[in-house]
Amino acid sequence: MNQAGGRRWHANITSKFLLILLPIVLLATLATVSVFGWLTVEKLRADLTLRGDRLTRFYATALSSPLWNYDLESVERTLRTLTLDPDVGQAVLSNMNGETLAQVGDSDLGAEQILFHATRPVEYKNNGATETIGTLTVRFSNLKIQSVLETEILIEFVLVLVLVGCLSLGSLITFRFIIFRPLTHLLLAIRSSRGLDALTPVTWSARDEIGEVIQAYETMRRTIVREEQARFSAQAAVVRSEKHFRDLIEGSIQGVLIHRDFRPLYVNQAWCDMFGYTGPAEILALESIHSMIATEDRQRLQTLYDQEIARERPLPIFEFKGIRRDGSEVWLQNANRRIEWEGAPAVQAVAIDISEQKLAQEQLLQAQKMEATGQLTGGIAHDFNNLLAIIQGNIELLCEDVGDDNALAQAIQRAARRGAELTQRLLAFSRRQSLHPQAVNLAHLADGLLDLLQRSLGETISIKVMSEDALWTAKADPGQVENTLLNLAINSRDAMPTGGLLTIACRNLHLDTDNAPQHPNMPAGDYAVLSVSDTGNGMPPYVMEHAMEPFFTTKSVGEGSGLGLSMVYGFANQSGGGMTIESALGVGTTVSIYLPRAEAAAVPAAALGTMHREIGRNEHILLIEDDPDVRTMVRVMLERLHYRVISVGDVAEAGRVLSRGSQIDLVLSDVMLPGGVSGAAFAADLAHSHPELKVVLMSGYSAEHINLEIAPLTKMTLLNKPFSLDHLSRSLRLALD
Repeated sequence: MNQAGGRRWHANITSKFLLILLPIVLLATLATVSVFGWLTVEKLRADLTLRGDRLTRFYATALSSPLWNYDLESVERTLRTLTLDPDVGQAVLSNMNGETLAQVGDSDLGAEQILFHATRPVEYKNNGATETIGTLTVRFSNLKIQSVLETEILIEFVLVLVLVGCLSLGSLITFRFIIFRPLTHLLLAIRSSRGLDALTPVTWSARDEIGEVIQAYETMRRTIVREEQARFSAQAAVVRSEKHFRDLIEGSIQGVLIHRDFRPLYVNQAWCDMFGYTGPAEILALESIHSMIATEDRQRLQTLYDQEIARERPLPIFEFKGIRRDGSEVWLQNANRRIEWEGAPAVQAVAIDISEQKLAQEQLLQAQKMEATGQLTGGIAHDFNNLLAIIQGNIELLCEDVGDDNALAQAIQRAARRGAELTQRLLAFSRRQSLHPQAVNLAHLADGLLDLLQRSLGETISIKVMSEDALWTAKADPGQVENTLLNLAINSRDAMPTGGLLTIACRNLHLDTDNAPQHPNMPAGDYAVLSVSDTGNGMPPYVMEHAMEPFFTTKSVGEGSGLGLSMVYGFANQSGGGMTIESALGVGTTVSIYLPRAEAAAVPAAALGTMHREIGRNEHILLIEDDPDVRTMVRVMLERLHYRVISVGDVAEAGRVLSRGSQIDLVLSDVMLPGGVSGAAFAADLAHSHPELKVVLMSGYSAEHINLEIAPLTKMTLLNKPFSLDHLSRSLRLALD
């Protein structure tokens, strides 16, 4: 019964196969014949179109000469030759007015018999110019195509029908005796499988298509098993890769934060360290990271986030100010990148701490601003010294004429001296004052000033002096160090109106690459540091920003000139060191002066000695001064000292005096002269052209300021403006004797 049932089931499959196969065979035959017929027609049409175009072009050329000569007999003969072609049904030649000149072929040719027609202008070259003299129209019939098509379609139909019938019969036999049994065997094997990773193996000995199918199944089975194993291995590799990536991110010195609309999703330890958090959990617990961004930068970062999410444009690296957990500020350089995080867009921020770099930039800008201000104040001080020289010199001459007991004259002299002190402070800020550096022990100097400082500060302020063991000596002008310490102490006193503690600390500092960013304008090396700290009110940021600028003061009018800290700043820089200010509101202020370490004790600069007037001996002096008032005043002084004077206003006029051979014993010249040649440069030329001449230079600047120009001179004395009659007489005698 099972066998009979199996045969009946087999016959049913075969019948179904035949019922499906026969319509397919019929449709395939019709479709194949139709396609071949259409392809044949299209090929014949294309070939005929190409050949017809060539024939028309050829005969249009052949007809040009007969038509030009109006030889209609030759025209008709040529057209008959054209209609001998079996595909040509009719040929017509017409003139430019559309009138038929000649027509050859089947005149009864209907429109349904015309396959296509080709039209070509008949052109004739006359004296180099091409003229159109007629039109050739050739109509091609479809009789040949129909004849060929009927024959080829019949042959193709028979061949296709026989071929498809044979294929169908072979398919039936193949299905019944070759395909059914192995497919059943394969189906049973598949049904017995327990899953993709446990497919039942199948073997088949026949080396035919079914054998290849079974072999392909077996290959597929082995491939699936391998792919399942590879998938498990890939999953393990992904887990390892993610762990490796996290290890790299966690070990990076760059802070990494992933957030979506400023809600933290991931953060590494470096980011936590930059913002003062102990670990990622503390940041991930935040609803938003806005608290980590300075208020003034939040809107800008929100805009950048929106642009990155919208991908409007690639975002450049930018800087922003962050807020640490303790409220302090940190400057960050940040780069944003849009990523996919857990199936949704997010932004990955990678940042580095640039706070030290920002601090160094601010200090550099401050130093550049102070340098520019120093140049301005130095020039002002020079001009003031010229004015003070006129006032002080003339009032001294006036006092000699009317007597020293005149109260008004004495008041003018005191005002002139105070003005000179003020310009010295300006020159100190601009680093153009005269310094006499030597080895100074800062601690000993502070101890020596302790009594004076205590009297100056009052009983409500206590003074404490601290010094590092084995303190290095500083290379500096001791007088200026004392002035610096006194200025800083007085500033501290004013900052502690109700009393407090003033601390003077001396220490050593070796400046290298580790701490150089904190002192960008100071070269590496050893420094002795003098710090003055108070417990006063402290400075707000605005005051800190302008504290070292000349004439800047927070005191009332008449209580301060605003030159104290600027003078200290200029002295420290001129000495080869620097100055820093640290201040906090309600805590106090610390001002530190950095002075280079002295390698050996320096010999103090020799003084001019006690000033007393020395009269001249009728020597001849060439005076060079561009300011008429100063020139007149100095000339009177020289004549009163019994010198013979020739006064000129510039170097060119002085050169003419010397070229005339006038007797000159000494040249007294201002340093700053018009005409592009300074007094120092002129003196250098004199050292070569007139080596016997003595030179005294006058300047509102210090010797250090013009040192590069006057270094080659060996017979030169510098006289600082403003000067007294006694000072002038002493300088001249030192130069002449």
